[in-house]
Amino acid sequence: MDGFRILNKESWLKMLNISENELKVILDNKNTAYNIIKKPKKGGYRTIYCINNESQLYILQNRIQKHFFCNIYLPECVYGFRAHYSYLDFLIPHISNNSDRCFLRLDIKDFFDSISIENIKSFIKYYIDEHQNLNDESQKTNDIDYILDSFIDITTLNGKFIQGAVTSPAISNFSFRQLDIRILKYCQKLNICYTRYADDMLFSSESGYLHSKHFVNAIKAMLNDYGFSLNLNKTLKYRSEISLNGYVVGNDIRLSRNKMNKINELIFRLSNLNFGGFSSDHEKYHIKNQLAGYRSLLIQISRYVHDTKIKKKLSCKIQTIQELIIKHFDE
Repeated sequence: MDGFRILNKESWLKMLNISENELKVILDNKNTAYNIIKKPKKGGYRTIYCINNESQLYILQNRIQKHFFCNIYLPECVYGFRAHYSYLDFLIPHISNNSDRCFLRLDIKDFFDSISIENIKSFIKYYIDEHQNLNDESQKTNDIDYILDSFIDITTLNGKFIQGAVTSPAISNFSFRQLDIRILKYCQKLNICYTRYADDMLFSSESGYLHSKHFVNAIKAMLNDYGFSLNLNKTLKYRSEISLNGYVVGNDIRLSRNKMNKINELIFRLSNLNFGGFSSDHEKYHIKNQLAGYRSLLIQISRYVHDTKIKKKLSCKIQTIQELIIKHFDE
């Protein structure tokens, strides 16, 4: 709904349900709203900032998410960080009966770190009504600047869009919106299917042109125009089918052997006669959620499987998981 507009400073504060003074106090102390977690990685640590869901900043970010971002249109090729869409939905458009179909996965390098504050300001400014009924031109300019500056202040930490903020996923989509539209139009001209899930870009086509340097360079040039770049070390080129994050896409979608092994291992553990129960309520809760998630996943996958034998095996596995849930968790 691109007809959505922020009318002025007053309507912006009303949307946030806060006074100007209250907002200033929250923003002056926003560092305290984040918990810092350090996770080990090769060669050091990765710092993760997680927002406290009881903080006032968290509430403000949720209001922006609910009252602003939910009113903005996204292109049909975008599946990540969207309600009612999953990673599976991102893959489904690439199913093809053509056994020689080409697949290309491109990875966007440092996705969140590459989001430009100035680009986001430009995007937000489009949704501020610059035709406000204000006689004072300077007041109108002050209103726009206030909205833009406070928006950035609410959604960033130390001058960056961090993954731990409520609004960051939506901001990543909107920072990429013009690029998605541009890439989609380019691909449509070439009969290439394009979808994106966060920093994963997936392309498929019956033409070998998809695997050419010319095509990859064209996408690379478009990304560079908006300050993004490719991590070429993560580029995947396949024919017939492609395996991504535990899914295999070709003439249907199935789970990878590694993913199926994990499911089978859990089923075996819970089916074993020597199973001695759970070490804690937390483990019990975690495993119950795992089983329920696997069951839901297998039900989704079975909708896109054409082979009757595989479909029957999936049905039996779904039934087994359901029986284990009843046996171990329904009291």
